[in-house]
Amino acid sequence: MIQIIHIGLGPIGQKVIEVSKSYSHINSASYHDISVDLIGSEINKKKIQSLDDIQTNSHDQGVAIVTTSSSLEKNFSLFTKLIELKWNIVSSCEELSFSNQTSPDLTEKLNILAKAHAVKVLGTGINPGFLMDLLPSTLCMLNHHIESIHIERIQDASSRRIPFQRKIGAGLTQEEFNQKVQDQSLRHVGLRESHDFLEHYLGFKIEKREENIQPIYNGENISGVEQNYRGYINNQVKIDLNFKASVGEKDPRDRILIKGTPGLDMVIKGAVQGDEGTIAVLLNSIPSLLESSPGVKNMGELHLSPRS
Repeated sequence: MIQIIHIGLGPIGQKVIEVSKSYSHINSASYHDISVDLIGSEINKKKIQSLDDIQTNSHDQGVAIVTTSSSLEKNFSLFTKLIELKWNIVSSCEELSFSNQTSPDLTEKLNILAKAHAVKVLGTGINPGFLMDLLPSTLCMLNHHIESIHIERIQDASSRRIPFQRKIGAGLTQEEFNQKVQDQSLRHVGLRESHDFLEHYLGFKIEKREENIQPIYNGENISGVEQNYRGYINNQVKIDLNFKASVGEKDPRDRILIKGTPGLDMVIKGAVQGDEGTIAVLLNSIPSLLESSPGVKNMGELHLSPRS
């Protein structure tokens, strides 16, 4: 039985707790948050505790599921604490999913510490973690030559949690949208990490990168965001990632277009629901992570198989 401590009890964290009850190999041992409004209340007849109450892992298979911030820097002290307490980590922190290029110093510090304490650390989710990096890199196995890869994730945010809708700028004025783009509080975190994952596993040597963010309008109102991240070689686009999320999107889909030999064009109509997909990837990654060697891992390093 894998013993789990849950850290970060926002909408995703609470949904992870609910869904994990259907996994026969998982037991939720404790719940932790920083919110004074939550600490002391109960989930499943267990009191929510503070981060200071986290105990040293005494289980053969103990995992901390961390659903807090997208930022590796903001999570760094928490990750360090968990590693020193000998907890393996699976986190929805987008910047941890493939952080070798974006945060090499922090990644190396975590990697050294994790190896010293014989624990494994993984950042994952639906995106980054699967739909725009692991899945397309796997589909590239069907090609003996790859010219370029184009990936679309287009979502109707109507069914997503309210924090996600705020995150994509729904309801903002143009001035508010521009300000949030400028201070980097409005963007889909993870496109750079998915790009770097693909660059690494496809063997591309990207020479130039560019990122664009713009609002999506529904009438006169901003309903969401469109964000592109592209990597170039010889001024030719080799990796093209398009993320689009808006309330009321008419044609949601996930698409992977591989230009090569023989090439491939795969579309998931309706797009995979983001919150449910993230929860599934977090929980399904745990057994494979525990079977891996100590250190900071990415999804391409695990021998994955869905288990419930």
